[in-house]
Amino acid sequence: MSQMTREDMLRELELLPVWTLHASKLKPATIFIEAAPKAAAQKKDSTVEANQTTASIISSESKDVIIEQSDAVELAVQTSKPLEFKQVASDDGDWLFVLSNTELRAEESLLLLNILIAMRIKAKPIEMPANTLDVLSLIHPKLIIAMGEVPAQHLLQTAETLADLRGTLHYWQGVALVVTYDLQHLLQILPDKAKAWEDLCLAKATMQSIT
Repeated sequence: MSQMTREDMLRELELLPVWTLHASKLKPATIFIEAAPKAAAQKKDSTVEANQTTASIISSESKDVIIEQSDAVELAVQTSKPLEFKQVASDDGDWLFVLSNTELRAEESLLLLNILIAMRIKAKPIEMPANTLDVLSLIHPKLIIAMGEVPAQHLLQTAETLADLRGTLHYWQGVALVVTYDLQHLLQILPDKAKAWEDLCLAKATMQSIT
């Protein structure tokens, strides 16, 4: 009796059609397994492309940051230039008021006029806002009154608050300087008018000692 092959044995046991069916079902699975590395490769390619795109975006954003930083540096350079303020000089050139408000409202102008009358100072505003250093070279005042924190800090090159700068005689470019509140503040906080008058009295006493 000849030896039966595996196929003959399966045929005798009536398993050959089932085996064929199972084999046909396994065949797509085999194809799927073979296709999986290709899908992984595609996924890898997509990941690489996404990473390249992200890197491109980051690079672009980095350029934007550099540009913004450059603009910030340029802005800082611009703001370091001398500020221009509205200035009022006495007729004799002895007094120079440096105001934080470049454009005075009617009530602010009236308050300033009353201050000048009370101090017996005849003065007129300089027509255009100007750099105080330029005005100083033209008028040669004996005393400067900086009205407001901004002009005071700018002229004295300090970050001290108005409260710290008040009540003390300062010097700028060799000229005596007194700090007091700005006109808008005095109109809003009426009790501080008494403190401003103390500052103006300091200025008058200083002027008397100079002359």
